[in-house]
Amino acid sequence: MTKILTKCPRIISFKLRETEPQIRFTKNKSPTKAINLNEQLAMNTITPYDVIGGEQAILSLVERFYFYMDTLPEAQGIRAIHQPNLASAKTKLFKFLSGWLGGPNLFVEEFGHPMLRARHLPFAIGETERDQWMLCMNKALSEMTIDPQLKTNIQNALQQLATHMINQDPDQESATA
Repeated sequence: MTKILTKCPRIISFKLRETEPQIRFTKNKSPTKAINLNEQLAMNTITPYDVIGGEQAILSLVERFYFYMDTLPEAQGIRAIHQPNLASAKTKLFKFLSGWLGGPNLFVEEFGHPMLRARHLPFAIGETERDQWMLCMNKALSEMTIDPQLKTNIQNALQQLATHMINQDPDQESATA
């Protein structure tokens, strides 16, 4: 089994199907030791970023996420928290997810440590906002063609992350609604 590493410790294992051994050739074309794909991958670190398709896949995920946020009536509460123009939010989410999934650490390079909870404290975020955010993200993730177990791991990790953003007690949330 190969482990897929990421900045998020909750997305750590991804089982690859066993494959037939691969034969490698040296410069003189004679076969060397046959090793399977899992052994080859163990020699290199792969990440969820790599497995899901890298930059283009994350850009697409972010685009679909904000499409749903912008169009779903059930997401109007979370949409209202954002600025009318979503360009900045899209860029920041892309940069964050890139590093969080094990790709280039673009967010950290530009903005420093994510400190997500601190960055979200100015916004009233309750369970309703978390659920609306996850609705949009789950719809966007459902459009991706990736291993179901990896998708579930990503969804679970994002659910925990979104829950960590909650800064309103349920009593406060219903008082502001």
